[in-house]
Amino acid sequence: MAVPIIFNIENEGETEVSDNGSESKEIDAKQVPESEKVPAKSMVTLPKWVLYAVGGAILAIIVVAVTVFSVNSIGAAEKQAKIDKAKAAAAKELETRHKTLFQSALDSCAASNSFAGTAEVRDGGKGLLLDSDGGDDFTIYLAWTQQKCILGKLGASETILDRIGQTRPLDGTQEAEWDDLSMHWTYSKDSGIDIVIDFKQ
Repeated sequence: MAVPIIFNIENEGETEVSDNGSESKEIDAKQVPESEKVPAKSMVTLPKWVLYAVGGAILAIIVVAVTVFSVNSIGAAEKQAKIDKAKAAAAKELETRHKTLFQSALDSCAASNSFAGTAEVRDGGKGLLLDSDGGDDFTIYLAWTQQKCILGKLGASETILDRIGQTRPLDGTQEAEWDDLSMHWTYSKDSGIDIVIDFKQ
């Protein structure tokens, strides 16, 4: 029966035991050839300048990302501020238009003073009444030419003016719209052409 060879490792040396149990040879670990040694795993150590360079690069990326985010945020805020400013200006312009449009048209067509009650701005500039001949000898009514002048200043098209001029009593109340204005009118032999114009809601 074969007896296995046992290696006993103590400290730095090795002892080989022969088949008969006697020591045959002691091997000093220091005497093991370099080619037979198993290299130990070692940790790779990078130079400090490499670590500094990597850290600096990461920091630079973070700074750039934060800067881009901040610039985008500021840009979005400025854009929204411009939009809000434009909306406020448009609202102010519309408010001014509502207050002055009708009166300006009357003044341009010399129909603001002599035609009280028949050419009248109502509701603080939100509506306009134009009344033509109503058969009252004590009231000065607007002539159709004056009504056309006022409607033209308000931007009514020739097509709309033709529709008004061709309206018959049996047609009842007619209506038309353009821009931000809405108009209704009727015609009768007794009261002539009565027109009411308002701003659209």
